[in-house]
Formats: sequence, C-alpha cells, structure tokens
Amino acid sequence: MTLLEKWDSAKKMWRILELALADLAQVVKEGKYKVDMDVWISPARCTVCLGGAVMCRRLKTSQLHRLRVGDQVKMRTINRLRTGRIRAAYEAFYGRITPKDLTDIDMYSYGHPAWWHRMDQLVAFLKRKDL
Repeated sequence: MTLLEKWDSAKKMWRILELALADLAQVVKEGKYKVDMDVWISPARCTVCLGGAVMCRRLKTSQLHRLRVGDQVKMRTINRLRTGRIRAAYEAFYGRITPKDLTDIDMYSYGHPAWWHRMDQLVAFLKRKDL
C-alpha cells in the first residue's frame, strides 16, 4: 500500500494522527524541513507543521486550497488533536456532536521534551476509544 493509499484508507482519528506523526518523524529525520507548528508548510522557509508533514510526504502539495475536501477535514482534525481539542477534532472528523465523556486535554508545545510521548499517549487513548 502506498503512502497515499494508507492516508486515504484512514477512517479513524487515531489512524490519521498516527500517520501524521510518522510523516513528521520522517521529515525531521531527513532534515529537509524544520518544524514550526504555526506554519502548515512553507517550502521557501523549509518549515512544516504536523499536518504540513502529511502534505509534503503523502499529498505532494504545499497549498491547502489544492487539497481534496476529505483531506482538508483530516488536516483540521490533526491540528485540533495536536492542540488537545479532542471535542472539536471529533466534530470536524465525524460530523457529529461529541459524546459527553470525551474531554479536551492539555498538550505540550512541540519543543517540549515530552511532546512525542504525549502524542503517542493521545494515539493510544483514541485507539482505546475506537475513535
């Protein structure tokens, strides 16, 4: 399965977040881009955010307006998850009102030493909830 096929087949929030984190890890490893969570993707500045890493590796574009509608929804969902806004991510991704037992969480800024660990915890939480 290609990178794009894996992305297209992702139907759960945990899966798109897992793929985005893998893309960000690869982008960081390659050293082509620096991480700036305030910029989706800027080839001129060589920066990407979490969603921008997906755009760079899987979607092969640096322009949000060129994304398919479903990809735009996934980008908004990733951004909301990254900032701990799980309720807003749920509503954006599934188009339904959030269950009452689902709450937002505190997240670390990208530069914080525990950022990757916190993101892994979020993926595990979403998996347990089957979201």
